[in-house]
Amino acid sequence: GDNSGTFTKVHSDNFYTGNELASHFSVYPYSENTKISYDGHITFQLPKVQSYKKDSFGDASNLMLAVTADVNDRFLFFKNVCGFLKVRLYGNVMVQRVELSGNDGEMISGEAIVEGSHKSDPSITMTSSSSGSLILECPEKGVVIGSSDENATSFWFVLPPTKFSKGIKLIVTDVEGNEY
Repeated sequence: GDNSGTFTKVHSDNFYTGNELASHFSVYPYSENTKISYDGHITFQLPKVQSYKKDSFGDASNLMLAVTADVNDRFLFFKNVCGFLKVRLYGNVMVQRVELSGNDGEMISGEAIVEGSHKSDPSITMTSSSSGSLILECPEKGVVIGSSDENATSFWFVLPPTKFSKGIKLIVTDVEGNEY
């Protein structure tokens, strides 16, 4: 309940907690479900539901990975694992949620395997238990969108790099439950 505190550094020659990996791995955002194997493969859950944030992506939805050069390196240089899709909407609607899916069954949320090494771009592979949809949930009151193309409202999705060869499908739900 205090608004301040004192922390004391406990000296340790080890930057890690016991895994015998050749490098240190760090994943953001934190999730207690994230697992790393001895060969450095990281299992992570990409959220099926993300939160709307004005002119940006939702908090804690952008997956990033840092891998050090070796176990003596303590510099964590994070790289984005996912990409972003910005959809601009306008009309006479107060949006409650927007659901995105690919027209060819592309997997864009759920369990993913992430691989990375020092100074290289991370890669991500969706597993067979992944999902083909992603929901952007707006605040309870909804989001009033712009009335024309010039003042359209942006909705940002964070998703794994994906080629939507047959396009995408968006389902926009307003605060009254109507779907568009």
